[in-house]
Amino acid sequence: MDLTGEYRIPATPQQVWDALVDAEVLKACITGCRELDKVSDTEFTTVVANKVGTFLADNEADLLGAESAQSCKRRFIALVNERATDYAEFRWTDEGPDYGFLRCFGHCVAATMSGHDQSWAVSQVIEAEAPAAVEMLQKAMAGLLDPAPPRARRAAGTPGE
Repeated sequence: MDLTGEYRIPATPQQVWDALVDAEVLKACITGCRELDKVSDTEFTTVVANKVGTFLADNEADLLGAESAQSCKRRFIALVNERATDYAEFRWTDEGPDYGFLRCFGHCVAATMSGHDQSWAVSQVIEAEAPAAVEMLQKAMAGLLDPAPPRARRAAGTPGE
């Protein structure tokens, strides 16, 4: 993110700092943000990172049992914060992510692969994998932050309405 220019705020330095570390003030400045948790004066976590981190941690602890759920959640939130910095320069519109976003994502995926596979991974991600992943992510995230409880599922073998 490239911030330039100057703006004088009619407040004391302490008042400005207090506003910058106030979760409610920051939440109001982030388009679409419904919840922001203050971890410390320099660390905030969005409801999405918290909820996804909790789901991931619980599932990883249940399936692998090797690590505490809290440790897994902390690693996930640290990765979210790192990636948020990486992706801050890019755009995501109703049509999906821009090319820079896809390219960055491709390089992140390629970094997890062996040297031989890295050569083709970025273009594969940009052209094929990312569009499918975006569609799947949008479907998976739909309703995740919805405050309404999910509808009860029917038991197997129960006739529908």
